[in-house]
Amino acid sequence: MANKNWIIITGKKKNKKIPSSIRITTDGKVYIDAKPFNDNNPEYRNFSVSVENNTEMNMGEETKRLLELQKLSHPGERVIAKNISDGNRKEQTTVKF
Repeated sequence: MANKNWIIITGKKKNKKIPSSIRITTDGKVYIDAKPFNDNNPEYRNFSVSVENNTEMNMGEETKRLLELQKLSHPGERVIAKNISDGNRKEQTTVKF
């Protein structure tokens, strides 16, 4: 079985009020102290866990632009990836491939 852990939070000290470990998997399941989290469990009535399950990775426009520029440029070449200038500011991003 592949490791599907996404986030694991472990406590250093044992405490009855705070769980010793909270684990969230990549498919959105939550485990508290190695047991599946259940909202109806009175032991964790003060906990509220909400996990959004999103299977797509969002790739920003700037990242796509950088990948396109990398394909077109030669190693060691400097390319201007972003050039913005308006009334009060100027921004220029130069990348060396």
